[in-house]
Order: sequence, then structure tokens, then C-alpha cells
Amino acid sequence: MRLVTLRKVMALFQKVYPDMPLPMLLTFIEVASADGLTVSDVVERVGISQPAASRHCRALSEFATPNKPGFNLVEFRESRADFRCKYVYLNENGRALAKKIKDIR
Repeated sequence: MRLVTLRKVMALFQKVYPDMPLPMLLTFIEVASADGLTVSDVVERVGISQPAASRHCRALSEFATPNKPGFNLVEFRESRADFRCKYVYLNENGRALAKKIKDIR
């Protein structure tokens, strides 16, 4: 990705989500580039701690906490193979934002 494009992506996020920290933006980009990630996958790809990855994934979902709304860009789905494991996927809002990012030139 060219620096000009990166600057435009950062500007898009800053305009739409001014309070989103950079590691959370990186978490969103990693989820957008994969077809479902576990929080452990996010830890490895973004290079953050397990608690931080969990917190960022929750904040990107509909609710960051039971009483605090999230960014509503991802959703959690249980694994069919192991009910204890949850995967993070883009929801409709997240897919729309990912498309805007991909269209940036």
C-alpha cells in the first residue's frame, strides 16, 4: 500500500471513527483481510496482548460492554467444530467500510 493511500485510509477512519485507536484500526483491517479470525489470530497478526485483542474485537462489535455501544463493524460467530471457540467476521457495516477502503486510490 502506498503512503498516500495509507494516509487516505487513516483519514477515512478519523472522519468516521475519530475515537478509534490505531491498534483497533489494525484489528479491523486484519479481520477484513481474512474470512473469520479468532482473538488469538488477532494477537498474532496485530502483535498485541490477548486482553487488548479481546477488548478491540468487542469494541468493534455492536456492544463494547453490556452498557456501552461499540463501532458495530464485526460480529462473533461460534465455531461449528468447537462451541468454545468464537470467530470474528465483518458484519454488513464492516463489509461496507472495507469496500470503501478497497476503493481508495
